[in-house]
Amino acid sequence: MGSSTGGIYSKNFEEDYGCANKRVSVHAELIQKYPERPNIVEVTAIEKSLNASKKLKKSLHICHVSTKDGLKRILEESLPWISFEIIPHHLFLTRRILRKIHF
Repeated sequence: MGSSTGGIYSKNFEEDYGCANKRVSVHAELIQKYPERPNIVEVTAIEKSLNASKKLKKSLHICHVSTKDGLKRILEESLPWISFEIIPHHLFLTRRILRKIHF
């Protein structure tokens, strides 16, 4: 997953995930191609994580889901071994609000 988590980056997520003997937590971002972080970087990383989890049937936690589409993909899969969390400001803080408060 993404290297925005303190420089930890997996070049082959499925292989690394397969080696883990406990739950794996991912910060789902693939920012190498898109450093400005459009929504697609999270959705693509979540899909990659979910596909690996389905294939390996292994426990997975997706940290800090921040897009509606990312949340939708997780809920569509409805896999009992997947957990996730959402921080409200990731979902509700918008550019419009930032402009309004002159940030």
